Amino acid sequence: WKKQEPNIEQCQMEAVDIWHFGLSHLLEENPDVDELAVELESKFKNFVYTGDDILSATESVSQTSLDSKGFSVIAFLDLVNALGMTYDDLFKQFHKQWSELRNLTIRI
Repeated sequence: WKKQEPNIEQCQMEAVDIWHFGLSHLLEENPDVDELAVELESKFKNFVYTGDDILSATESVSQTSLDSKGFSVIAFLDLVNALGMTYDDLFKQFHKQWSELRNLTIRI
């Protein structure tokens, strides 16, 4: 195999998909949206990036999900940072993808 550079834009899009599934899982665990929002805000504010590269951060998201059978916001935030995304980038892309999906669903 030859070494390839990751397509960062595609990786960022995949991270947004992971966030969608992770958020869905978190909402299943705690359907109180206000309580979950406070919990997430705290995790975002107190997060400290480990400095992992993209591959290590991706593996961490996968491993913590397998180990906990859940979604680790902290591991995911490491991935977001490894991809060079800001939280604003994440939420803007999430909103864009969600809007496009809703528009497609409405047309069907």
